[in-house]
Amino acid sequence: MANRSQKRQSAKHGFLKWGIPALVVIVVAAGGFLFYQHQQTKKAFASDLKEARQLVLYNPLANTGAAKQLQDKLPGTGDKTTDAQLKKQLNRKDLEALIKKAKTQLASANDTQLAKQHSLAQKTEKKLNDLKNKSNFPDESKASVTSLTDLSDTYYNQKDAVGLNVSVAGLQSLAGETSTLIQKKTAKANALAKAASTGAYPSLGALRGDLPYGAGVILIDEMDGGPASKAGLSTVDDGGWDDSNVIVGINNYPVKSSVLGNDSMDNAMKQIPLGSTATVKMKDGSTHNVKLNLSHNDVNTNSMQDFKNPDGDTDTDIDFGASGYSIRQRNNDKEIGMVITSIEDDSSISDSDLEVGDVICRIDDYTVGTEDSIDQITSDYSDGDTVTVDYVTKSGHLKTTDITLVEY
Repeated sequence: MANRSQKRQSAKHGFLKWGIPALVVIVVAAGGFLFYQHQQTKKAFASDLKEARQLVLYNPLANTGAAKQLQDKLPGTGDKTTDAQLKKQLNRKDLEALIKKAKTQLASANDTQLAKQHSLAQKTEKKLNDLKNKSNFPDESKASVTSLTDLSDTYYNQKDAVGLNVSVAGLQSLAGETSTLIQKKTAKANALAKAASTGAYPSLGALRGDLPYGAGVILIDEMDGGPASKAGLSTVDDGGWDDSNVIVGINNYPVKSSVLGNDSMDNAMKQIPLGSTATVKMKDGSTHNVKLNLSHNDVNTNSMQDFKNPDGDTDTDIDFGASGYSIRQRNNDKEIGMVITSIEDDSSISDSDLEVGDVICRIDDYTVGTEDSIDQITSDYSDGDTVTVDYVTKSGHLKTTDITLVEY
């Protein structure tokens, strides 16, 4: 009996000595595995969200089907939904399936747009090459033709329809500009072309906004004492807008957009000598005589604080420092790039390679269309983080630069 009792005691002692610690190890290991699995799932979901955002957020091709559905599921500008909250709202398998469908759809849409934009590029390049043979073609514009043509070829070879759209808009703007210039005497044409390339052409002294589908341009805010302000042109902040404050023409030039295209306000301004008085036509048929004694460069050297922020407060503490206008995709009211019109001192880009006149196309693979989209993209970053910016110089060269972000 003693031996049996001793055996029981020995077994109990053995269990206490080895069994419980082993059980603890198993429980801890299982807990660690579950924690690891949770962390991996969390990382995978975050990776899926990042892929989804880069795929459709601000992508002008994401306007129908699965791509639009995916875009609608992601938080928009001003939406404070966190990734943790999204994880509760979205089923990961459904999200991955939607991403896969969106990729297929966007690849098809990209191919369709690529063919259309390539055709437009070839037609516009032919027109420009024909214009180059005319005796009055401005020398200042010849280099721009070459660089924009090279840019068009680069984007086409990269199969980047949105980027190609940017270069086509630049080519068409140049074609419209030079078509007018070559009708003038050579000396005057060269002077105007030089002013256009150096930023010495006239400005209304106002922040502008495009109405959808080429309906005209509205003024968002004006510089005190600037041409628009002195001429009595009203802004959105003066009480909204109607046909009486939608600009549709300057002198004999139609105005359908702010920056790029044959019928842009900038194109019209580049045909007018600085110091002239221009007739600004509104959509309701009324006109204003405006003394254009302020250059594009004069506006850019003024502090950004001279203008109000049309988008109001942002959700980010990052001071990117770029102000500008959107380039819109043709036949689709979507932004495809942002032209820099001013750079804030001591901001993220103040000491970078970016300059006024450059077009920001992407930040860390996110498509950029507006200042608002830049704020939304950088809201996920912190002071000291580095982002990669793809941009097109005002002379038409595609470049990439790394920007270290700073807070306000």
